[in-house]
Amino acid sequence: MLRKKLLVIAIVFWSSVFVINLLRPEKEMKTIDNDILWMHKFLWKNKLDIVITGDSRTLMGVSPEIITEHLPGLQIGNFGFPSLIYTDEYFAYCEELLKPDSKSRTVIFGISPRALITYEVEYCRFKEWSQTSRNIFAMKFIRHSGWLKHYFDEITMKDIKNYFNPAPPEYLSVNLPSGWTAARMMPENPGYTVKSYRRRYQELKVDQKRVNLMMKYTGEWREKGINVLGFWMPTGSAIYFIEEKTSGITEDYMKNRLEKAGGTWLNIDTTGYHVYDGSHLRYDAAVSFSHSLGRNIKTAIGVK
Repeated sequence: MLRKKLLVIAIVFWSSVFVINLLRPEKEMKTIDNDILWMHKFLWKNKLDIVITGDSRTLMGVSPEIITEHLPGLQIGNFGFPSLIYTDEYFAYCEELLKPDSKSRTVIFGISPRALITYEVEYCRFKEWSQTSRNIFAMKFIRHSGWLKHYFDEITMKDIKNYFNPAPPEYLSVNLPSGWTAARMMPENPGYTVKSYRRRYQELKVDQKRVNLMMKYTGEWREKGINVLGFWMPTGSAIYFIEEKTSGITEDYMKNRLEKAGGTWLNIDTTGYHVYDGSHLRYDAAVSFSHSLGRNIKTAIGVK
């Protein structure tokens, strides 16, 4: 009886895979849905040498494609999510993404104060998709259907540049298989997010429990031979000033805490990068910053 049930389940599963592959739409880069990107990230378990963590600033500001130019042969993923809050579950999942046998296992914190504040976030995609990812059957179905890969085939940096020119109306983004979301806004509005950040830090401050949790994992990972690096994510000058004065932490404070816990701070000049809404790097600024980040990572982990 059990064998018959398993046979029926197997037939239904592989029949569904076949049908989806037949019916999936023609690939158009502009139609890549955000949820496809979130699903894709949860298929990285045991596949990465380097995991880059953070909220939407990391998501839009760090390109593993560019970093890989400085670290050829290494698998690098941008595990950033919008409205992310650093939690125990998130840190634990970051470790699961690393290859167990890699000699370059590295977790990198792209730090912004907002990811260290304790508050309810309705749209945190990590929380939503981490629950889905625990459904083994569902994730196997997604993996074997080939549906995700279809959307990511042959997307190049040239494609992205062509897609953003001529300038699009309002906000436009492109999701890449590395986990990076390249984005821009036209017309740009440097003050778009400033008021919300000022209001946020008047109401809430960085939760030291979350900072301590980050340092706890830093120490544990170092004991396991995992490199732990940190850097302050670039943002607009107005928001940088607000966060330095009112968030409850400063860049120097996080540098000292990380180094004391055994991690390595990347001293990158984060000033002067172009932001389109006051907070997030425009896609070409993200490319430029990622070159700098790649060079610093290479030096920090000792890759020749």
